[in-house]
Amino acid sequence: MVTEETPVLFAVVEDLVDRSDGRIAAWMLEFPDRAEVISVDGGLRMSVPSTDRALAIFGRQPGVTARLVPSGWCRPAVPRTDAPGLMCRRWHPQG
Repeated sequence: MVTEETPVLFAVVEDLVDRSDGRIAAWMLEFPDRAEVISVDGGLRMSVPSTDRALAIFGRQPGVTARLVPSGWCRPAVPRTDAPGLMCRRWHPQG
């Protein structure tokens, strides 16, 4: 049950259009009916109906585009060598 209902974790990355760098602006948990977002500095917390809605909020600044980057999420799958007792599944991009 826990494995099946684990939300997906994303980093909200803001890319600067006129530069080749960016930053992680927030972390997002995606549930079937909503997404929960908290900024890295802790100053913003919100619940939105979709990940697209959150991206629209973060990408509205001039010269900034926002994108989601899936992150690893701990769930019962593979033992972690850095923390005995914890299990972790990592996201791997496909093809």
